Amino acid sequence: MPKITEQILTEQAVIDWFREDLNYEYKLGYDIAPDGITPERKDYKEVILVERLKRAIRRLNPSLSEKEIEKAIEKLIKTEHPDLEILNREVYEMIVKGVVIEKEGKEKRAEIVKLIDFENPLNNEFLIVNQFAVQGVERVRRPDIVIFVNGLPIAIFELKNPLIEEADIYTAYEQIQDYKKDIPEIFKYNQIIVISDLMSAKYGT
Repeated sequence: MPKITEQILTEQAVIDWFREDLNYEYKLGYDIAPDGITPERKDYKEVILVERLKRAIRRLNPSLSEKEIEKAIEKLIKTEHPDLEILNREVYEMIVKGVVIEKEGKEKRAEIVKLIDFENPLNNEFLIVNQFAVQGVERVRRPDIVIFVNGLPIAIFELKNPLIEEADIYTAYEQIQDYKKDIPEIFKYNQIIVISDLMSAKYGT
């Protein structure tokens, strides 16, 4: 467990806002880690909370079989491209328009699997997690805060302590660039990045 520092308190301010004002569920990254007390991943390399995603797909696509749900998730996870920005755009299309799979049965036909309910936002699961550890190629990285929608890591917050002059939002920006190199898998699904020191903030894609 991390020591209580001004940085942790900065995270807590954001967490409290999401929990109290937006009614997000909250989990500590250490708790839902593969070796945590309530694990939601099998491996530190995984960035999707698969059981949450399965639950959402079942709810949003009640006609799908379990095998078809697995097929949609597998297609989403296995989508790859050497250019991270192109890959991100391809996954964005799946998140917004749905994942196209082949429906099982005698008559083969395409089925669009909805991942997020954009028409009825309250029909989705919203989760905020701090200290979400991800195993990269060479090292483990922990973005300060990750926002999950239906188990998908949609947003990343990198926060800096407003009491440390040299730790400004530009330092946070540089850290995000390091994350892209070290843990590109999470940026495959990411749709918004926020950098802040609680005094000022910037966001982008």
